[in-house]
Amino acid sequence: MKVNIFLKLKTMMNTDKQRYLAVDVMRGLTLIAMIIVNDPGSWDHVFPPLLHAEWNGLTPTDYVYPFFLFIVGVSIALAYQPKLEKEIPKNGLVSKIFIRSFKIFALGIFLWLFPSFDFTDIRWAGVLQRIALVFLPCALLFLNTNKKFQQRLAALILVFYWILMAYIPIPGIGFPDLSVPEKNWAHYLDSFFATWKNVAKNLGSGRYFEHPASNRNRHFGSVSRSYHPASA
Repeated sequence: MKVNIFLKLKTMMNTDKQRYLAVDVMRGLTLIAMIIVNDPGSWDHVFPPLLHAEWNGLTPTDYVYPFFLFIVGVSIALAYQPKLEKEIPKNGLVSKIFIRSFKIFALGIFLWLFPSFDFTDIRWAGVLQRIALVFLPCALLFLNTNKKFQQRLAALILVFYWILMAYIPIPGIGFPDLSVPEKNWAHYLDSFFATWKNVAKNLGSGRYFEHPASNRNRHFGSVSRSYHPASA
């Protein structure tokens, strides 16, 4: 029995388009977790681990999006390193990266609109949309830079993000206070864009969180807080 399982796994690894079992398993488990988190049954009776932390803290739900991003990063290396070693022209790879990013972003918008297709209520920064925005620069960087540059850039982004969030004064607010959701650059920028687009009506009344599933502004999803560290 064990031999048969081993042979089946070996066959999976020897296909023309090579699959990596560990990545596929992690992707599947993350999808299962996402489904459970998004559809827990009743929003009136939800186990606390199936909700995001309101601000400070961490729950199992908070791991779902980072796991997806980890899989994206691993997949970029596994997919494009062999192509670079084979010296496949980068122009073709770059065009495919842009097309794939657009498809992921468009799929996220479609799933948000389906089935009512209310174009007055679009979530521009859903999970798939943010994955697309992270995949695009990361894939391009992987193709055109070496490992040392990537490590230095990631460190620079994280240090800059930390300094911005913790020490740079916010217009009209002063120095950031990360213990208060409304006193940081992420909330300030999200409020600015939400006001500019006139889509997050409750931000003006002090309501930062709108939905128990996400505990985030549902239209922009705190892009300013997550995009840069996610890319790093």
